[in-house]
Amino acid sequence: MGIVFHAPDTPAAVSDREARAIRIARVLCITGIVYVHAWTGRGGDELAQLATTGQGVFRIALMDLFGRSSVPLLSIISGFLATISLQRRSIGRFWLSKLQSILLPMLIWNGLAILLVSGAAMRGWLIAPVPSSVDWVVNEMLALHRPNHINVQMPFLRDLLFCMLVAPVVTRLSNGLLILGMALLLTFDGAISASTVMLRPTILLFFIIGILIARHRGRSMLGDRYPVVVACAFLIAVLTAIALETVAREWGAAHPRACMAAGLFLRVAGAWLFWQLSWRLVRTPMGRAIERWEPRMFLLFCSHLILIWLLAPVFMTFVGPLGAFGYPLLLAMHPLLALAFAGVIACMIVRRPTLARALSGRRAVA
Repeated sequence: MGIVFHAPDTPAAVSDREARAIRIARVLCITGIVYVHAWTGRGGDELAQLATTGQGVFRIALMDLFGRSSVPLLSIISGFLATISLQRRSIGRFWLSKLQSILLPMLIWNGLAILLVSGAAMRGWLIAPVPSSVDWVVNEMLALHRPNHINVQMPFLRDLLFCMLVAPVVTRLSNGLLILGMALLLTFDGAISASTVMLRPTILLFFIIGILIARHRGRSMLGDRYPVVVACAFLIAVLTAIALETVAREWGAAHPRACMAAGLFLRVAGAWLFWQLSWRLVRTPMGRAIERWEPRMFLLFCSHLILIWLLAPVFMTFVGPLGAFGYPLLLAMHPLLALAFAGVIACMIVRRPTLARALSGRRAVA
């Protein structure tokens, strides 16, 4: 366990601009994820019926514009940083750090979700999932064979932990084997997720892209080149995705492979565009302002579903569900509510170092 793995031709340093762009990207991505999980007050069938309404299209547009590229870019950044980290850490230290920064906070926040959200539901204060068996509780804590019912964002951490556990081996593979692995992940995506090795195999695919970028020092090129082409590709991808989720929903259901390809195109184009945006924001006052929020982003990621579940009755009383007159404003404000909640949590725990390290995965919170 004391062996340090050196990936082929990988520089073991991150420049100041790269580090700052990564911090900005984290803020943009995790804030965008909130739109994917935003409260609607509607079930699946109702959401499908409302998909072609103005509010339905607005919701889908926010999800596709700000949310769909977030997990891919975060996965790329994780692969990039893991490759660099393995240049100066032993495997044992690397794995220990990931257990502390990913697994421990995942368990704590999932436990808090069960305690707070399911507890409120059992008291009749809101409608939410409640424990039905030991298997339900275990899976809700670890997302072993299905996504969580409450903290629906946590499968990302679950699959990211898997990526980190295999990173010492994957980062040693040749470029050809990495590309072959990406092709296999695309080909057998459904079979891999059905086996529950990974719930979302494309996370490993983008993790591998991050490894390749770190290995070949392609960050500046990806941040500086072809901005018009990237923006146009993202716009086309977003419009295609919106069409497949609204007016062309039936066609999309009949052509799942085409939908998967369109979704992948959106994620790649979106990740590239948001990286380019982060790269350029580094040298602007806005970028410096955004960067200041980065220490609280992990808290926001872990806590925002708890906030949304607990405030659902308030939303229903004062605004109403998707389709109500005031709902678009509430939807637009979701990230601001989550940011405020994360700020409150940070202020509460910043003077309690042990608690802060546990909840934040040993990250700074202020």
